Amino acid sequence: MKRLFAALGIILFLSGLAAATTPTDHAKDEAAIRAILANLEEAWTKGDGKLWGEQFSEDVDFRVWNGLYLKGREAITKSHTEIFKTIFKGEKLRHKVLSIRFLRADVAVVRTEASHVKKDAEFPSRPMVFPLYVMTKENGRWQIVVFQNTKNELQDAG
Repeated sequence: MKRLFAALGIILFLSGLAAATTPTDHAKDEAAIRAILANLEEAWTKGDGKLWGEQFSEDVDFRVWNGLYLKGREAITKSHTEIFKTIFKGEKLRHKVLSIRFLRADVAVVRTEASHVKKDAEFPSRPMVFPLYVMTKENGRWQIVVFQNTKNELQDAG
């Protein structure tokens, strides 16, 4: 009987130890994900297509609110290098994280709202778009593997 209680004690101890080491605290991962969004904001403000592209995986799927679809980091870097010199020149970007949901320890869905304006302008009270990011952690580094941006049709509504 003593052996049974000892075995049960060991099992309970080991199961408690396993539960304690289960990765349920995602604070470091959330910080890394938020850093990616901060890098996107910095890239937009600096007009830096290379920094923008570095946040995405090599084979990312990228769709924006007007229907434009790009495949891969190279295409995103090239297109953003161009738009940062033209239609979005001299702008700043702001994200607000609505949620970070971990589907697995190495996969997260990040819902945000965002707006971009000229550098000297105030951000609108309502977001312009709702970017959705799917991010994965590869070799210890988070990156965006899917990007979907939806326009806020209600942004000008009162």
